[in-house]
Amino acid sequence: LFTEESAKSKGAIFTPTWLAKRVVGAACRHWRRLNAGIAPSLAADLSCGPGVFLSELASELAESTKIIGIDNCPEYVSLAHLLTHRAKNVEIHCADTLLTLRSFGQLTFDAVASPVPSGGYDIIVGNPPYVRCQLLKGDYSKTLRALYPDFTAGNFDLASLFLAHTLEALAPGGIAGLVISSKFMTSRYGTEICRRIGQQARLLEIVDFGDGQVFNGRTTYTCTLIFAKLPDRK
Repeated sequence: LFTEESAKSKGAIFTPTWLAKRVVGAACRHWRRLNAGIAPSLAADLSCGPGVFLSELASELAESTKIIGIDNCPEYVSLAHLLTHRAKNVEIHCADTLLTLRSFGQLTFDAVASPVPSGGYDIIVGNPPYVRCQLLKGDYSKTLRALYPDFTAGNFDLASLFLAHTLEALAPGGIAGLVISSKFMTSRYGTEICRRIGQQARLLEIVDFGDGQVFNGRTTYTCTLIFAKLPDRK
């Protein structure tokens, strides 16, 4: 569907099925452990790409759980529809999550209305795009800096903004399971999201692949991060 240059500009790093299965399975296990006997009502992948995480969620969760997929690329949304067409509880939208679903208090102008909930998710999983701010169009980068000033100090990448959005969008007690660039742990722009995760969440699993490469043909520094939106134990 895309040239290599176009794929890189979109942060198109497609998740191997084994990795999506592991992350979704772990997130669902932690949900069941912390919410015994209660089925999640709302789950999502907010950067769903071709839909591998949505497919795994549909396999793990009961049909009573509404599963939402969102991506700003129409071609990926079409592929996600094809992959999940048998799952009647999956709903997929073409939208820019970072622009249309945000609910941070520092928003100074109206966001585009969206039929998709901005918050209240019990489970959020996914592999958000790894795109450095230098590769974004100038107007888009400027808009993101205005919308997410606490998370865009100096250079930043889209993955860190999706991490901040995920924390905000989870319902109390909700579980996040992300395959994400590990650079936020050591970068200046990651300082604030690390602080907020420390205050508002309980880390359940971190697997840092270090120099190990999990995506064919791409050099990335990747980790899997699973946390619950619960204060850490004292």
